Amino acid sequence: MPAVEFVREAREEVVVHPVVRIDNDDRLIGIEWLSRQVPGEEGTLSVWTVLPLHDLRTTRREVDRAIGAPIREHDDPHQLGRISLRLQVTEHVANDRLLIVGGNNDPEPPLPAAMRSGLLTGQTPQGRREGVEDERQHHELGCDRQCPYHCGEGTVIAHHTAPPKSIAVVLGTRPEIIKLGHVIRLLGDAAWVIHTGQHYDANLSASFFGELNLPEPDLYLGVGGTSRGHQIGDATQLLDAHFSEHRPLAVVVQGDTNAVAAGALAANAGGIPLVHVEAGLRSRDRNMPEEHNRIIADHLSDLCAAPTRVNVDNLAAEGIAGDRVLLTGNTIVEAVRSLLPADRQPLLERYEVTAGRFVLSTFHRPENVDDPERFSVILRHLAALSLPVLLPLHPRSVQRAAQFGLGSLLDMLMVTEPIGYRDFLGLSAESAMLVSDSGGVQEEVSIVKRPVLVVRNSTERPEVLGTFAERVLPGQDIVDVASRWLDDIPATHARLSSIPSPYGDGHASERIVHAINELVGRE
Repeated sequence: MPAVEFVREAREEVVVHPVVRIDNDDRLIGIEWLSRQVPGEEGTLSVWTVLPLHDLRTTRREVDRAIGAPIREHDDPHQLGRISLRLQVTEHVANDRLLIVGGNNDPEPPLPAAMRSGLLTGQTPQGRREGVEDERQHHELGCDRQCPYHCGEGTVIAHHTAPPKSIAVVLGTRPEIIKLGHVIRLLGDAAWVIHTGQHYDANLSASFFGELNLPEPDLYLGVGGTSRGHQIGDATQLLDAHFSEHRPLAVVVQGDTNAVAAGALAANAGGIPLVHVEAGLRSRDRNMPEEHNRIIADHLSDLCAAPTRVNVDNLAAEGIAGDRVLLTGNTIVEAVRSLLPADRQPLLERYEVTAGRFVLSTFHRPENVDDPERFSVILRHLAALSLPVLLPLHPRSVQRAAQFGLGSLLDMLMVTEPIGYRDFLGLSAESAMLVSDSGGVQEEVSIVKRPVLVVRNSTERPEVLGTFAERVLPGQDIVDVASRWLDDIPATHARLSSIPSPYGDGHASERIVHAINELVGRE
């Protein structure tokens, strides 16, 4: 989990102890500490580092990574830029859920027990240090999204955490698991994860929870393998029943799947606040089922978490604006950054490809794989590219290829079963380019800095067109555009390496969880 720095004007005396933040249930949610002091135009500035924590069990790893070096067991708690995990309460601030901590040599951090014992009783603190007073007043007066604690450039430290299993997170496919993974981690015990079963193949869904170090879903509805109408209808009915028995404070959905439509309809039927992550995407192609799913979710949502300004404008054009919309960035940024493998040579050897000398491709959309002529044209032109094509094939695509008798075309490509997400990211980063109809791939390439040829009638992600992506229809354009990129692969990669991703700074999940906490706090 990333740390972030922010700057305060230094006072005569500053807090050099780490400051621990806790929520209303006395759970540890963050640590901040004074990293360094630097000269400013009007005096000395204190640079503070903030690290959000969602689980005390992961504190050591997260603090190690944030500071950039392992924490020594007996670090001086007064030393700038260091935090000891051997925490004990030395001071606290009444009415303001802030603790200043020192260090000891206990084998386990005693902080949770101290919290549970009722230490925070509102007693008047002794020896309050300069700088804490500003924070206390800041929080008592109420925070807005532009403040240093949850601004667009900072890390969100949530003030209120929902009760256990009170935020229903409805998902059903691999992309939803990937993009909601960090949201689920930040929600912690508050997350009530419900898997509809839209992706019922283990390679596409179930195995992802383990791969992403996420707990198994709390509920599995098992509606996969049926038509879109059946999936949405059955999932809506089952969710409605579960929500009636155990009413959540909010329902969170992500993207444009059948699970999104079902979650949105069930939340609306029960009068439960709805949060749509990745709101405002529009292809303006009514032939896409996903377009209808995302429109349903946006119009029923109490909070639309829009990844980009383009998405905010799309929502505004449909009358969805004001407090219902929050520009967050896309959660794919933190997902890719945290999951991209550093050592990718074993991956290249396993799939028998050479870095920068292969094309990675995926196809699964009905517009491409349900039409035998169109699917045949795509495979034929992939085989005509100047580099070998690695094609992990979706189960749906495998089924269609067999049905249409396209086995001879598949034999000309390096066909594999679906690849785990970490491995797919690693292969993407080592490829020369990608050819795909995937929406997620269009986002991922902007982070791993590779070009993608989008073979689709339309796209809901125009932010990457002309930089990381070009859209073409099946046919000779696949070869023509790819050849232009492949003629000088180093120059293509160098050009993209300097272009920032349009999908944000990697703090989208934190902004979303903070907004969820605010939403349920108002209900």
